[in-house]
Amino acid sequence: ELKSVTVTAESKKLKVGEETTVTAKVDPTDAKDVTITWKTSDATVLKVDEAGKVTALKAGKATIMATAVQGEKKVTDSVEIEVEEEVKPEPTPELKSVTVTAESKKLKVGEETTVTAKVDPTDAKDVTITWKTSDATVLKVDEAGKVTALKAGKATITATAVQGERKLRT
Repeated sequence: ELKSVTVTAESKKLKVGEETTVTAKVDPTDAKDVTITWKTSDATVLKVDEAGKVTALKAGKATIMATAVQGEKKVTDSVEIEVEEEVKPEPTPELKSVTVTAESKKLKVGEETTVTAKVDPTDAKDVTITWKTSDATVLKVDEAGKVTALKAGKATITATAVQGERKLRT
């Protein structure tokens, strides 16, 4: 004859959208013809299906209750599950463009100038700028954008702006 039911949850803390499984263990384990039904104390916080799969719907606490029935005998147990609000990171403005300006576009051998890269939008986060010269024998550029003229000729300085997977060149 059915004596009790014990409810356990894989996880008692979930974030919105996550799932866990609750299980009901009957005592004695060999009790025959036992039907188990699941219920939630707050269907806006947690949803539970007939298999004991629990889905977190919104932040809060709710109790999942199992009712085990064998003939006229009815026993219950429950477990409380807390749902935390999923913390969404502040959206980062997406990098749209990069513009390069130079203090001077004409240099004599040995002279230096600085190139700067302006990103749009200006509040784009996690942007990395790298510099490249089209001819390293004419112009040398360092990671700070300092350009040095090495010999007479023409060369183009290119800025590459990278934000996550997004890459822009100018």
